[in-house]
Amino acid sequence: MIAKAWIRGAGLVLAVYLAWFALLAMHVHTAWVSPMTTLMMLVTLNVPGLAALLTALRAPRYRFLLGLTMAPVAAACAVAMNVVLAATGLRVDLSGFYDNLGLFFATTGYGLFVAVLGSAAGAKVGAGNAAEKLDATVTTLPKG
Repeated sequence: MIAKAWIRGAGLVLAVYLAWFALLAMHVHTAWVSPMTTLMMLVTLNVPGLAALLTALRAPRYRFLLGLTMAPVAAACAVAMNVVLAATGLRVDLSGFYDNLGLFFATTGYGLFVAVLGSAAGAKVGAGNAAEKLDATVTTLPKG
Protein backbone atom coordinates (compact mmCIF):
# COMPACT_ATOMS: atom_id res chain seq x y z
CA MET A 1 0.00 0.00 0.00
CA ILE A 2 2.88 2.38 0.76
CA ALA A 3 4.51 1.59 -2.58
CA LYS A 4 1.24 2.21 -4.38
CA ALA A 5 0.88 5.64 -2.75
CA TRP A 6 4.47 6.54 -3.60
CA ILE A 7 4.11 5.39 -7.21
CA ARG A 8 1.01 7.56 -7.65
CA GLY A 9 2.84 10.63 -6.36
CA ALA A 10 5.97 9.95 -8.42
CA GLY A 11 3.80 9.26 -11.46
CA LEU A 12 2.16 12.65 -11.09
CA VAL A 13 5.57 14.34 -10.93
CA LEU A 14 6.77 12.43 -13.99
CA ALA A 15 3.60 13.20 -15.97
CA VAL A 16 3.90 16.94 -15.27
CA TYR A 17 7.57 17.01 -16.27
CA LEU A 18 6.83 15.09 -19.48
CA ALA A 19 4.04 17.53 -20.33
CA TRP A 20 6.41 20.44 -19.77
CA PHE A 21 9.03 18.78 -21.95
CA ALA A 22 6.47 18.40 -24.72
CA LEU A 23 5.52 22.07 -24.43
CA LEU A 24 9.17 23.14 -24.55
CA ALA A 25 9.73 21.00 -27.63
CA MET A 26 6.67 22.58 -29.29
CA HIS A 27 7.80 26.06 -28.26
CA VAL A 28 10.88 25.72 -30.46
CA HIS A 29 8.70 25.37 -33.55
CA THR A 30 5.61 27.41 -32.66
CA ALA A 31 5.59 30.55 -30.54
CA TRP A 32 1.88 30.44 -29.64
CA VAL A 33 2.57 27.93 -26.84
CA SER A 34 4.74 30.43 -24.94
CA PRO A 35 2.07 31.37 -22.35
CA MET A 36 1.31 27.70 -21.74
CA THR A 37 5.03 26.98 -21.33
CA THR A 38 5.32 29.68 -18.68
CA LEU A 39 2.25 28.42 -16.85
CA MET A 40 3.52 24.85 -17.03
CA MET A 41 6.85 25.97 -15.55
CA LEU A 42 4.98 27.21 -12.48
CA VAL A 43 3.10 23.92 -12.28
CA THR A 44 6.36 21.95 -12.52
CA LEU A 45 7.95 23.98 -9.76
CA ASN A 46 5.03 23.26 -7.43
CA VAL A 47 4.17 19.69 -8.39
CA PRO A 48 6.22 18.19 -5.52
CA GLY A 49 3.75 19.77 -3.10
CA LEU A 50 0.72 18.37 -4.92
CA ALA A 51 2.36 14.96 -5.25
CA ALA A 52 3.29 15.03 -1.55
CA LEU A 53 -0.33 15.80 -0.69
CA LEU A 54 -1.56 12.92 -2.86
CA THR A 55 1.06 10.55 -1.45
CA ALA A 56 0.38 11.50 2.18
CA LEU A 57 -3.37 11.09 1.68
CA ARG A 58 -2.97 7.61 0.20
CA ALA A 59 -0.25 6.21 2.45
CA PRO A 60 -1.41 4.07 5.38
CA ARG A 61 1.57 5.12 7.57
CA TYR A 62 4.65 7.36 7.43
CA ARG A 63 2.51 9.88 5.57
CA PHE A 64 4.63 12.96 6.18
CA LEU A 65 7.99 11.34 5.40
CA LEU A 66 6.69 9.58 2.33
CA GLY A 67 5.32 12.85 0.99
CA LEU A 68 8.70 14.54 1.47
CA THR A 69 10.29 12.07 -0.94
CA MET A 70 8.53 13.81 -3.82
CA ALA A 71 11.09 16.66 -3.67
CA PRO A 72 14.10 14.57 -4.78
CA VAL A 73 11.91 12.79 -7.33
CA ALA A 74 11.04 16.15 -8.88
CA ALA A 75 14.68 17.25 -8.72
CA ALA A 76 15.78 14.07 -10.51
CA CYS A 77 13.14 14.70 -13.18
CA ALA A 78 14.37 18.29 -13.60
CA VAL A 79 17.97 17.16 -14.05
CA ALA A 80 16.99 14.37 -16.44
CA MET A 81 14.92 16.81 -18.48
CA ASN A 82 17.79 19.31 -18.50
CA VAL A 83 20.18 16.63 -19.79
CA VAL A 84 17.77 15.63 -22.55
CA LEU A 85 17.12 19.26 -23.50
CA ALA A 86 20.86 19.96 -23.63
CA ALA A 87 21.31 16.91 -25.88
CA THR A 88 18.67 18.30 -28.25
CA GLY A 89 20.33 21.71 -28.33
CA LEU A 90 17.99 23.57 -25.98
CA ARG A 91 19.32 25.26 -22.86
CA VAL A 92 16.91 25.63 -19.95
CA ASP A 93 18.50 26.69 -16.67
CA LEU A 94 15.85 27.36 -14.06
CA SER A 95 18.14 27.47 -11.06
CA GLY A 96 20.56 30.12 -12.29
CA PHE A 97 23.41 27.63 -11.97
CA TYR A 98 25.04 26.28 -15.07
CA ASP A 99 25.42 22.67 -14.02
CA ASN A 100 23.09 19.81 -13.21
CA LEU A 101 24.26 19.50 -9.62
CA GLY A 102 23.24 23.10 -8.92
CA LEU A 103 19.92 22.48 -10.62
CA PHE A 104 19.37 19.38 -8.49
CA PHE A 105 20.06 21.22 -5.23
CA ALA A 106 18.02 24.28 -6.13
CA THR A 107 15.07 22.16 -7.27
CA THR A 108 15.33 19.96 -4.18
CA GLY A 109 15.36 23.01 -1.90
CA TYR A 110 12.21 24.54 -3.31
CA GLY A 111 10.65 21.10 -3.74
CA LEU A 112 11.16 20.40 -0.04
CA PHE A 113 9.46 23.67 0.83
CA VAL A 114 6.30 22.83 -1.11
CA ALA A 115 6.48 19.12 -0.17
CA VAL A 116 6.50 20.03 3.54
CA LEU A 117 3.27 21.97 3.01
CA GLY A 118 1.66 19.21 0.95
CA SER A 119 2.83 16.42 3.28
CA ALA A 120 1.62 18.22 6.39
CA ALA A 121 -1.81 18.82 4.87
CA GLY A 122 -2.06 15.28 3.55
CA ALA A 123 -0.90 13.72 6.81
CA LYS A 124 -3.40 15.76 8.82
CA VAL A 125 -6.36 15.03 6.55
CA GLY A 126 -5.31 11.42 5.98
CA ALA A 127 -4.96 10.74 9.70
CA GLY A 128 -8.42 12.23 10.29
CA ASN A 129 -9.92 10.03 7.58
CA ALA A 130 -8.25 6.95 9.05
CA ALA A 131 -9.63 7.76 12.50
CA GLU A 132 -13.14 8.23 11.08
CA LYS A 133 -12.91 4.84 9.32
CA LEU A 134 -11.78 3.23 12.55
CA ASP A 135 -14.68 4.84 14.47
CA ALA A 136 -17.12 3.70 11.80
CA THR A 137 -15.80 0.16 12.03
CA VAL A 138 -16.10 0.07 15.80
CA THR A 139 -19.57 1.63 15.91
CA THR A 140 -21.02 -0.70 13.29
CA LEU A 141 -20.24 -3.90 15.19
CA PRO A 142 -23.29 -5.80 16.37
CA LYS A 143 -24.12 -5.51 20.05
CA GLY A 144 -24.01 -8.44 22.29
